[in-house]
Amino acid sequence: MDASVVRGVRGLTARWVREVGGGSTVVSGLGVWPLLGILATAADEPGRAELAEAIGVDAVGAASAAGELIAALDGPRDLRAALGVWVSDTLKLAESFDSVVPVAARGTLTGDLQRDKAALDAWASEHTDGLIPRMPLELTKDTVLALASASVRRTRPRPPSYRLWWRLRGSRAPTGTRCWRRRAQERSWRRA
Repeated sequence: MDASVVRGVRGLTARWVREVGGGSTVVSGLGVWPLLGILATAADEPGRAELAEAIGVDAVGAASAAGELIAALDGPRDLRAALGVWVSDTLKLAESFDSVVPVAARGTLTGDLQRDKAALDAWASEHTDGLIPRMPLELTKDTVLALASASVRRTRPRPPSYRLWWRLRGSRAPTGTRCWRRRAQERSWRRA
């Protein structure tokens, strides 16, 4: 992956952090950067220049860089990432838009609110391994474009030490002796 993409994602995140200010807030440009990259490539001026400035890379190659970023994020087994773009048939977009948005990321808003909401909810659930069962978006009859990105990182807690394990059982850990149960339990934690 190009270092300019990493700098662009970092720069976008840094600007958000400055704007958010203090408090307990988590923000990351990682999810929105690919969407902005696709839009920058497909946009006309002056929006194209503004989006390119926001993402920190040239708009010409931003869509392909966005695809590379999503592919890199979706590679490891404990990390998933996806993009989704849904467009209503009533919205007329530039022909270049279809050439920049990956086919797998495209969807259509039909105007049937229940059907469209069900499709968006299914996408959210599928691409977050069920962690987000519904798309956090209220559709209206005026909705003509929906953009979404999803990233999920699966983590596992570290196994507790054997002394903690004994303490949780309500007894003391053996000292100075080797307990075959303790070793067997530690091995099972490592396998999990």
